[in-house]
Amino acid sequence: MTATPTFESYDDNEEDVVLWRALRPQTPGRYVEVLQAGGDEAEDTSATRALYDRGWSGLVVTPDGELAARRRSLRERDVTVTATASGRDTTAGTPETPERRVSSLIGGLGWDATDIHAMIVDLPGSELAVLEGADLAAWRPWIVVVRSCEEPAGAGSALRAWMSGAGYEHTMFDGASVWFVSEERGPLLAAKLRYPARPFDGYTTRAHRAAQSRLADLEAGLARLEAAAGELRSDVAAWRSKAVSAWAAQRCAVAERDEIAADLAARGEDSCGHRGEIERLQADLADMHHSTSWQVTAPLRRVASLRKLHP
Repeated sequence: MTATPTFESYDDNEEDVVLWRALRPQTPGRYVEVLQAGGDEAEDTSATRALYDRGWSGLVVTPDGELAARRRSLRERDVTVTATASGRDTTAGTPETPERRVSSLIGGLGWDATDIHAMIVDLPGSELAVLEGADLAAWRPWIVVVRSCEEPAGAGSALRAWMSGAGYEHTMFDGASVWFVSEERGPLLAAKLRYPARPFDGYTTRAHRAAQSRLADLEAGLARLEAAAGELRSDVAAWRSKAVSAWAAQRCAVAERDEIAADLAARGEDSCGHRGEIERLQADLADMHHSTSWQVTAPLRRVASLRKLHP
């Protein structure tokens, strides 16, 4: 069973996970980090980022002015120096990026009574000069991590020989860096520095968190689409109900219209029949008025009318 992920790793090689595994009880601790030009991204993905987020602080040395400016803006507690770490201190009047011994820089910080828990050297090709200028005999970082493209060739390699002479035990090569622990801290830490980060360390990577964030965005987008689809379905149902009601009302109106039209048509036929009969009666009456008998009896009808008026 793996540990519950609680540690957020930022380093691409996950060396911060190994440092945290060994040094977690020392929080807040102290580190020294020597960086090459470029390398560190704007969001800060160095091996000490996670330690800084947990209250650690330290000294950062880099010849890259832009990188130094980014670090100062991101880490206010750190002391960031724009210089090339080497085995000597250049005198006044030197170029804008001077050479400085790490031990000289540390000495100016008042760390005499402070343990340095980790030192990370990421200056390929100048590792020995940086370590010589760090004066490991005086400051004694607990753990030293040296970035290297390949494993030092056996116990006789220059780096391992130099570190052994300074009282440091080689613990592992993780594929990107060579790890050492001071002899006095070896009994406490060496066993935790012999293998790279593994799932049992309980951590998440930048890539994993980015994928989770992307998944969360997609799920939120899907939820919005489903909500919109639900509203659309409700609208369609309402429109369908209105359409059916309107169609039914129209059908009733058409049926009523047809019924009225039929009734009017029937009434029209009846009126036409009566009109013909009336016309026949009117014609008969006219014929009677023009007949000889009607004209002959006209005086008698006048007398009868006078009698009605003067009985």
